[in-house]
Amino acid sequence: METAPTKRSTWIALLALTLAALVVRLWGIGYGAPIWEEPDPDIIAHVDQLRGDPVLSTVDAPEQQYPHLLARLAQLLPRRPPAQGDGAPTTLDGHLKAAAWTHVQVRALVALLSCATIPLVFALARRFVAERFALLAALLAATSLLHEHFAQQGRPHGAAVTFFAWTLLACIDVAQRGRWRDFANAGLASALTLATIQSGLAVLLAGLAAWWIAAARERAALPRITLPIALVAVGVVVFYPYYFDGSAGVQDPARHVDESQVLLRFGEHMILRSEFDGSGLRVLALSLWNYEPVLCLLLVLAVIVALFHFRPRSASAAARVVLAFVVPYSLVSCAYGMTFERFALPLLPAFAVFAAWGLERSFAALRRGAARRAASAALLVLLTLPAAACLKLAWLRSRPDTLDLAAQFVAAETASTAWVQPPLDLPLARQRAPRPGGLFTPWARWQSAAGGVSTLNEARDLRWLLPKPEQRAELDSYLRSLGPGLVVLERFEVRTEHVERAALRSALQRVGELAATFSPDPDPRRTELEFFFQLSDHFNADAHWEHPHFTRRLLSARAIGCVVEVWRLPEVVQPR
Repeated sequence: METAPTKRSTWIALLALTLAALVVRLWGIGYGAPIWEEPDPDIIAHVDQLRGDPVLSTVDAPEQQYPHLLARLAQLLPRRPPAQGDGAPTTLDGHLKAAAWTHVQVRALVALLSCATIPLVFALARRFVAERFALLAALLAATSLLHEHFAQQGRPHGAAVTFFAWTLLACIDVAQRGRWRDFANAGLASALTLATIQSGLAVLLAGLAAWWIAAARERAALPRITLPIALVAVGVVVFYPYYFDGSAGVQDPARHVDESQVLLRFGEHMILRSEFDGSGLRVLALSLWNYEPVLCLLLVLAVIVALFHFRPRSASAAARVVLAFVVPYSLVSCAYGMTFERFALPLLPAFAVFAAWGLERSFAALRRGAARRAASAALLVLLTLPAAACLKLAWLRSRPDTLDLAAQFVAAETASTAWVQPPLDLPLARQRAPRPGGLFTPWARWQSAAGGVSTLNEARDLRWLLPKPEQRAELDSYLRSLGPGLVVLERFEVRTEHVERAALRSALQRVGELAATFSPDPDPRRTELEFFFQLSDHFNADAHWEHPHFTRRLLSARAIGCVVEVWRLPEVVQPR
């Protein structure tokens, strides 16, 4: 379908929307690091590895977790300052910034690439709807809380959305025109999608559907399909070198599985037959509802409209190409038992376009101008919710998190020693550099590599709270033996998955005094669930736990992080 030329004012609005989204995604981009970091920070560690810098992230074999495109791009950015010697930081803030250097770089790269999704969604939507509704689809992508959430992480999922959208658009061109340059564009986009994330394999289904449609219309001779195949093959060889150098068999040593159950391996990733139990549907549904409530409502409307207006046999070539990816990918994600909220991201461009299509058809059904004006006003009010949520998330990430607040409290106390329960850490300089067995965080690893941090005037006596096995049987006595000081830990009171942490907190209730609580919520007793990275961990691991709605909690939150408690230990009374 040929589309009418897009107005200049629409291009200006699209550019403004994209730039605004980029500003929001870069706002607060350094949150958390280097005290805590996103799950699977392998790209960050891989970049350090490629540069020959100290690897600060706590991962093994980072070069096998993801394809190498993003790591290779980030490697080209300026290296972090050295930990020691000439050019090394001389202040606490300088050391913290240096320790977070690669985290911030990779996140910024992901944020930049992810924002290209917005104009691509507009271009994709123009194949189905008029330009004002295509601009609405772009707005839904720009104000997607799920998209922003991952665009600010040093993982590939936010950037991958851009390549998924590009590939779908390129494959539509193959189906509709079938020129050599269309096949080249589709091959390049497919190769880069696979070079960004392993699930990019699914988008090849759209390419196959596009070639089939083009071939049926005699627009694609057999030699043309060899071009995208060759580009994808080159991409696999270049960006998945661990499949060809004999190292791809490295697996998580803590994960023992029946080899007969292994369906597929992707470097460190492993997919088992037994994991397809249908529970992914619940995770995807909960994730979309928690992050994208407005988009969910619009998708429901679009489904209702489609029941009346969409006929598969008369579907356009563009619709068939998109469905060739969306339907199989959705079915597999819903069936897979290890699905996470990030699995919904590749579907975001199609969902935004589908929602815009449903709205266009719905507005067309409204005969009276007053009804259309009322519907437009209601839609505008609805769209303020995701926009406000995106702004609030970026604002919170630009402010001190709960561990920052706890560190401020500890620094102001007169107690000489503070005991921190790992994997928590505080953005304070340690008087004693962490030993090899205590490198639980990037900040601890940096302090171990940088000998000068402990000499700073503001260095504190921070120690890990790690009772030995024999001390866990007598936690009250163990805590009393620590003498006067402070204990910093995450609240585990109701959750049962960390028995030892809950037991330690119970012992503190008997022998210590709660000095301060730092919660993401105005009411510290509302929930002990952290408010940070990966909501679907809890959907998968503890279905019994009551989860506050993510967007609603975000709008009322005052910080990000976990619920941190600071306890005061009394001075040991020596027997007379």
